[in-house]
Amino acid sequence: MQENNIFEKTVVFGLGMTGLFIADQIRRNHPDAKILFIGRSDEKSKKVAFSKEIANADYLCTADLSEEETAKKIIEMLGGRASMFIGTSGTNI
Repeated sequence: MQENNIFEKTVVFGLGMTGLFIADQIRRNHPDAKILFIGRSDEKSKKVAFSKEIANADYLCTADLSEEETAKKIIEMLGGRASMFIGTSGTNI
C-alpha cells in the first residue's frame, strides 16, 4: 500500500503531546513504521522514555549537534533518508 511507504521512516521533531499523539497514530495504523523522535531532552529523561515506549520509537538528542550532524544521524538511525517529517516543536530548529 502506497501510504505505508510514506510513513516507513518517520521523523517527529518535538516530544510534546502533539508529537506523541501523531507518533501513536502512525504506530497504530502502520505497525512496521520506523519512528524517530528528535528533541533536546536527555535520553534518560522520563519524557523521552515515555514517548519511546508509547510509540515504540527511537530517539535522537540534538542538544549538542549541528544541523549537518543532525541530518547525518537521522539517516544513520533510520537506515536511509526519512520518508516523512513532522514538526511539532516550538523551537527554531
